[in-house]
Amino acid sequence: MSFHSGGHLHDSEMRVFNHRNGKSITPDWSKKDKSLSLIMPELIKNIKSSIVGEPHLIKESTPISNQGPINDCVANAWADMMEILSGLDGNPVNQLSRLFLYWISRYYTGDTDKDNGTYLRSAATQLKNVGIVDEKFFPYEGTIDIVYKSPELDLYTMASNNRLSGFYKPETSSISQLLTDLEISIRSNHPFVFGVDVDIKFEEYAGEKEILTAPSGEIKGSHAMICTGVGMQGSKRWWRLRNSWGENWGDLGHVKVDDSYIESISDIWVGVNTPEIL
Repeated sequence: MSFHSGGHLHDSEMRVFNHRNGKSITPDWSKKDKSLSLIMPELIKNIKSSIVGEPHLIKESTPISNQGPINDCVANAWADMMEILSGLDGNPVNQLSRLFLYWISRYYTGDTDKDNGTYLRSAATQLKNVGIVDEKFFPYEGTIDIVYKSPELDLYTMASNNRLSGFYKPETSSISQLLTDLEISIRSNHPFVFGVDVDIKFEEYAGEKEILTAPSGEIKGSHAMICTGVGMQGSKRWWRLRNSWGENWGDLGHVKVDDSYIESISDIWVGVNTPEIL
């Protein structure tokens, strides 16, 4: 079975396209990114379960996405996060348009003529600046041709009513501190999105209840996903990942991985949709 991915690793290499002069620039992202440490005190206050022992699974009030033949895993991961956060706030959960987000993310980097994926930072930036519309207004048809369709202008006005409030990047040179910060994020009901290399074992995972380790086989490509749970099995920590390859992949669209897997991921972002946590 072959799956599509579409994540670009290394957000630091992302270029922004100026549609007026037709030129691309690479900003100094280190001066633009917001550190997760800025909201860590609020995350700690909002922890929903003990940091030691019991598992914590963030409620997913939205069906597993299936990106099909389109390389828009980044848009799926961020749209899933927005839907999950909306459900946790007690709001009705509407399916969001992954194709709308995929388009505006590629527009930001000048890549709307390609279906080569996009960057997690690009999608987050556009979710904050532009917003996103419900799926019914720009539906997912699962064919390659739909990728090149530009959204109608009135959808941008509609999208402004549903924006991401902020997005934050863990910044620490300590692996143990990174894992602690990410566990705090999950236990405070804030999923994180990330990019990772995908190997054959991951592609072929069929839900055997196995806890996967860091990619080590033949790398098939880069992929973006979302983490929605954490817990312990004996003395070892596991993390629940939510994929966008449909419910027939893995454990109903999910997989558990260990710390070594999380240590191998990159471009990690925690999104928030409540101004009071900014």
